[in-house]
Amino acid sequence: MNRVIIILFAGIIFLGACKEKQNKITIGTLGTEGLAVGSYLTYDSKGNPVLCWSEQDAKDSLYRLKYATYNERNNTFSIPSYCSSLPAGSVFQQEYG
Repeated sequence: MNRVIIILFAGIIFLGACKEKQNKITIGTLGTEGLAVGSYLTYDSKGNPVLCWSEQDAKDSLYRLKYATYNERNNTFSIPSYCSSLPAGSVFQQEYG
């Protein structure tokens, strides 16, 4: 009888330990104006998360590369920026931040 009580007591303690409250983190959202495709999460040279994607422009239906940096302190993205047109074969380099 004592053994059954000990097993039940141990089971209650074990199940009670599993109900620890977990903190939920809400990440800020990012609105787009057009159809967004090909999202890619990367980092800038300072280690800040940067979200890149292609978005269709409503004016001419062309897709443009956009990016936004993520602020971990505020859990928000910056206002999206876009990369201006570059000549074919050129390399895009810019310091984010």
